[in-house]
Amino acid sequence: MIDRPLVLELEDLAAVEALPHVDADGYVYLAGRAKDRIIRGGHNIGPVPVEEALLTHPGVTAAAAVGRPDAHAVPKAVYVVESLPLTAVGKIFKPRLREDAVRRVVLALLDRAGIAGTVETSTRDGVPHAEITVTGDVGALVAELRRHTFTHTVRGAHE
Repeated sequence: MIDRPLVLELEDLAAVEALPHVDADGYVYLAGRAKDRIIRGGHNIGPVPVEEALLTHPGVTAAAAVGRPDAHAVPKAVYVVESLPLTAVGKIFKPRLREDAVRRVVLALLDRAGIAGTVETSTRDGVPHAEITVTGDVGALVAELRRHTFTHTVRGAHE
């Protein structure tokens, strides 16, 4: 517990994209980070309430909610995994989950387009990135990829 006044510099909060909230008594709470927000139907949804709801199920031992990149912001999905990626201090590593969401989206696009290919994901400058290697015509695929918020590189038949 802090027993003296605490000053938070807003520039520092902005640098980590913290979402502060001040209650009626003037106490400041950090409600998460902006990049962890999920936008659904024009509404901002914090991941914590979703995660807490999932954790009420007796079969769920850990939960993490991340936004799925989607050009239309309509589909939603729940994936059960063997384990969640963790940081060195034991916190859920959400960038890895975002990368997995991008991988799933790209694999679905490849499947719909009937294109054989592989996908490797990473995070570049805080943004998920997909390295896609394909065999086949990728014109429609590239057009669809441009509609998403993640970055991508396509290698293969179109080069």
